[in-house]
Amino acid sequence: MSSSGEGPRWIAEKVSWQALLEEGLGRPVVLSWGKSRTSPVVFKDQGHQISLRLNRFFMDAPEEVARDLLAWARNGRRAKKACKRLDAWIAAAIQRLPPKPARALRLRTRGAVHDLEALTAPLIDGVFQSIYGKQFPPPALTWGRRMPRRARHTLRLGSFDRERRLIRIHPVLDQKNVPSWFVAFVLYHEILHDLVPDEEGGSRHHSRRFRELEAAHPDYERALRWEKRNVARLIRDARRLSRHEPDPLGRPYHPSAPMDRRTTAAIVIPRQHELF
Repeated sequence: MSSSGEGPRWIAEKVSWQALLEEGLGRPVVLSWGKSRTSPVVFKDQGHQISLRLNRFFMDAPEEVARDLLAWARNGRRAKKACKRLDAWIAAAIQRLPPKPARALRLRTRGAVHDLEALTAPLIDGVFQSIYGKQFPPPALTWGRRMPRRARHTLRLGSFDRERRLIRIHPVLDQKNVPSWFVAFVLYHEILHDLVPDEEGGSRHHSRRFRELEAAHPDYERALRWEKRNVARLIRDARRLSRHEPDPLGRPYHPSAPMDRRTTAAIVIPRQHELF
């Protein structure tokens, strides 16, 4: 085995770091190395020992950085000067890292109840037919992931990633109690973000023109009523989703108005609301 490879250098660096930390903290230190950019330092005081995970760029850190890290480990933010120097060094180290490779998108359009592609098709083939095509395809669609949350007081039913041209729909809408016409309206809302630019350099997310086009949807008023009556229930269901808990009572949602036969395929945008 060659002594000039990366592995032996890691071992040598681990030994010097560990010796420094154990000597300075007066307790055993379990040291590990990682690649996290968001949490380059993870410190856990386990009483009988210290657990410390550092980003690998600390392997090339000068001794003064190690001393500052030790001062922070001993005194926390009370070591103001050391913390300021350490924060600046970490920020510079992260800037020097190569860009993270883009992760391949895994799109999931077919849910347990609602199919996003099927609900979007009448829009793409109808009201947006003259806009989307081979030269300018419609945005990609996917159901969002069930992310654990400690507390939830608001809920974003859909989002549009302008850089990726990707629409994400909250998985709380993928249930029988949520009518398909409401999911289709949320999709319509997010598609408008692809077509109507934000105002004032992006500081105004829903411009006046956006609101006009949104209000042109025949289910606009009905969707607002349904959302207002059911938003508290949706938030509760989103909490259950994040914990993977079913609704034990299987309670239905409140309808906002009698169901009618209007569909998104019947949308007609008045002339004053034409996109182009």
